[in-house]
Amino acid sequence: MTIDGVYRVTFALGVGTLAVSLAAGTTLVATRQRRLPGLPPDALADYRRFVASGELRRAAREHRLASRIDPTTYANAAGLAQALRQAGDAEGELEQHRLACARWPREPATHRALAAAYCHYGRFDACREALGVAVRLAPGDATNQLALGAAWSQERRWPEAVAAYEAAVQLAPADTNARRALAGALAAAGQHERAVSAFVEATRLDAQARAASPGP
Repeated sequence: MTIDGVYRVTFALGVGTLAVSLAAGTTLVATRQRRLPGLPPDALADYRRFVASGELRRAAREHRLASRIDPTTYANAAGLAQALRQAGDAEGELEQHRLACARWPREPATHRALAAAYCHYGRFDACREALGVAVRLAPGDATNQLALGAAWSQERRWPEAVAAYEAAVQLAPADTNARRALAGALAAAGQHERAVSAFVEATRLDAQARAASPGP
């Protein structure tokens, strides 16, 4: 595979890691919260109906009303933030994420979610600040470094992206997505030999994992 090929594949994986990391973190927070029960099954029926009909502002309003049934469950706050994004209410979405960070200040996933929202709207300084909080809360969690690397990559600040992905690989050496993301950042930074090496190592680890897994 050429260097350009390595870059195209690995950069896409690296930037995409942010969304994947946040989704995983959101699930983790939701399962850790021992709070009131979630929303009743039919509480979001009107929300779903309005989404299906394309009435996104009305859908967001319905989700906000339903969420008042149980404002202490993180999944409800995250769902409302997503509804507000669909409705085009950027500030409303950001406010929901900020409220979640205030309610669950010790959960890195809430800060990663806020960072992803800031990054989505091009507010990169605020994005990195929120990710910095997540890193301080869980310095041994490679997910935070992956998200930070993806944020730097979106700004095309490759030396910083490389440093973040290298930290992720050190924390999770078996994570092949981290190694591919590192390869992409290295290629973009002009460090082609190191990029190929990182990509080859990721491929080797994938093959090793497939060989070790039981057959069908």
